[in-house]
Amino acid sequence: MPELDSRRFYAELEAGTIRPVYWLSGENGWERDRAAARIKAAVKPDEFNFDSFYGDRDGGADIAQAASSAPVFAERRLVLVRRAGALKADGREAVSEYLKNPLESTCLVLVAGGGEGGGRKGPRGPSLSALAAQAGAAVEFEALRPQEAQKWAAARAGEMGAKLPPEAAETLVESSGADLSALENEIAKLAAYKDGAAITSEDVLQCLGYAREAEPFALSDAISAGDGARALRAIDAALAAGEEPVVLLAMMAKYAERMLRVKIMLSAGMEQGRIAAELGVKPYYAGRLAAEGKARSERSLFAALNRLLEADAALKSSSGSPAAVLKSAALAQHFLIE
Repeated sequence: MPELDSRRFYAELEAGTIRPVYWLSGENGWERDRAAARIKAAVKPDEFNFDSFYGDRDGGADIAQAASSAPVFAERRLVLVRRAGALKADGREAVSEYLKNPLESTCLVLVAGGGEGGGRKGPRGPSLSALAAQAGAAVEFEALRPQEAQKWAAARAGEMGAKLPPEAAETLVESSGADLSALENEIAKLAAYKDGAAITSEDVLQCLGYAREAEPFALSDAISAGDGARALRAIDAALAAGEEPVVLLAMMAKYAERMLRVKIMLSAGMEQGRIAAELGVKPYYAGRLAAEGKARSERSLFAALNRLLEADAALKSSSGSPAAVLKSAALAQHFLIE
């Protein structure tokens, strides 16, 4: 059977169609978990007809045995396997054998997290994801682009009784990323903090733990301006305010990665408005990245990202003080001193 998109998947559940096997994957962990919960709500298993496993902890033989068991005084049994892509070789083989002839009275849900295996063909035959798609359905939940995450955050805030205007939503996604689980946690805190009042960008930064004296975008602004001295001062100020070194490094990497993406999209003939939508930023910011990127080559930006990867390894290995590592990385980036 072909892979299902998320809309058709949810439409089938609403119509009462439950397939014997589901493979849920993709980078959008919040949506993967929501999909698994929706399947469970549709099956409505009692304690005698529900089994839960973890692919990195439990054996594939146990999973296959549970899935092969008939339901007890019920129409269906539900078997949920989280981190299914982490199954070991023997476990994958046992589950693969079950997938070749699954029971109609069992709903086997295999949830593979982002970065896990399972989607590639193995040396002994088709992958679990391919077999699951043939036996039932495979649904991939892709990570949202920043602009999509901002709309989602505003809508989710509304569901919680909070008001998250576009600028505050942009600040939230810009500061904490597009992971929906993390965003939901932050929105819940903001909703409780504001108690129905409109949330501002300043509220977002305060709830994220930024001190007033440590402007979170000072470092990226200094890099954007090509001002090495100001970048070094921003690093000192952020560290003094308690900011994590890895967060500062991520800010530098994000700027270089965005500039590189803009250059590549411009080279492909993409219009600036569409580029802004792809990046989830305002048009003026996309224009600024495009203007600043004219004097920098793709090669130099790749080199900058490689240097930041080296800095990340240095931070994790504790070789040198965090301040020294960060400052060295900032000054060594080609887009600062090119």
